[in-house]
Amino acid sequence: MHRPSVWAGALAILILSVILGVRLLGDRLYDYPANSARSTIPADATIVCLAGAKFRIEAAYNLFAEGVGKRLFIVGAGKKSTPGNLGRAHASDSLQKMTEERFREIQVETDSRNTIENAFAVSRYLQQNPDVKTIVLVTSSYHMRRAQVVIQHQLHESLNIIPYTPEKEIIGRGTWWHTWLGMEITMVEYFKFLLASLLAPQLGYF
Repeated sequence: MHRPSVWAGALAILILSVILGVRLLGDRLYDYPANSARSTIPADATIVCLAGAKFRIEAAYNLFAEGVGKRLFIVGAGKKSTPGNLGRAHASDSLQKMTEERFREIQVETDSRNTIENAFAVSRYLQQNPDVKTIVLVTSSYHMRRAQVVIQHQLHESLNIIPYTPEKEIIGRGTWWHTWLGMEITMVEYFKFLLASLLAPQLGYF
């Protein structure tokens, strides 16, 4: 006679366990120190922005216009992209604040199409600029862990990566589980991160 209530209780426990498991796994994707105080970022750092999602390029241009870093490298911006048209499309106010001298320190890479190709592009850039010791990596909150693990494998161990995520993002630490879209993106990205962690050592160097 009490069997239905027993099954209902077991189902409730199962659902709560799944919810808790998803929450814990999702939180791990955002477990990194992001957006350090700008005063702590070395003056000779290079900002590396992985284009491809909303607010990334805007965040990178804002940082650079405010004097953060010595150079800005936009990766995977797409064919025909230039520092000028990217700035006008994504961060016109910051572009107007930038001096000509600073604007000349922006470089755009247009060929890479995914995170692995982004990493190879960053590796080539650093080979051409061996004086770079610190990069400020700008990408979406949910993408940061995967980008770090793939790019770090291509870099010299002594090179420092400082994570920076767009302040306008709605999917990030503490908010990803507020919407179905946030949960979906986080769970998919978490498994991509695990896969990247396994495959990165097999990619070799480019």
